[in-house]
Amino acid sequence: MALTLCCILILLWPNELRAFQGAPHGLRAKDAWLTAGWLSAAAVPRVFDINNHPPSCAPCDLQTVPWFDRWAVTQPHDALSTASSGLVFAMAALESLDLVRGGPEHYGEIAYLSESAGWALGAGEVLKAIVARKRPVLYTADATAAAADLENQRSWPSDHTAVAAALAAGYLLIPRGQPLPAWRRWAVVAAATSVGVLRVASGKHFPSDVAGGAALGVVSAFAVRAIRF
Repeated sequence: MALTLCCILILLWPNELRAFQGAPHGLRAKDAWLTAGWLSAAAVPRVFDINNHPPSCAPCDLQTVPWFDRWAVTQPHDALSTASSGLVFAMAALESLDLVRGGPEHYGEIAYLSESAGWALGAGEVLKAIVARKRPVLYTADATAAAADLENQRSWPSDHTAVAAALAAGYLLIPRGQPLPAWRRWAVVAAATSVGVLRVASGKHFPSDVAGGAALGVVSAFAVRAIRF
């Protein structure tokens, strides 16, 4: 999975990433426009009504789905979908609490995590609207009822996975006075990977949606770090 590969690089090549890791910073003016930017990006599909229409088919032909995604078509599982959302919120809360313990000088890093996740979400919303890929449910017996929800043709990339990947990658990029314990590094990678697995298992996304979201999240974390610091 793209998320796992990208995060493993972060785990194994810390020296190459030091250019992104300056001294701890507090809040700054950049945080305001970075936050405003991702909020605006997330609103673009709604404001401009991009591909905001019913899907072209319901149910759709499963043979039009690439073979590597076809196996993942299943009935939606709301409990697993809720679990994936809860895991993303838990990641954000636990990472923020860990940084809060460092004092006000680390509040800027909390803003950085928020902005990384926000830009992953904002960019993901724009891409989902433009690509207009149908969700797995539109290839099942529940397709007719699911067609009423226009979100069901906004499948690629996975926003949940993008945000989780941004939180994981961003957390690993944060500079610290001492090395982050290995168990904690692997824990954030495992949590983010689990979000992607749950999105597929819940029938909300195809594996390629999750891979695209993971890549988007990691890129967002690196890009925001470079811009902000």
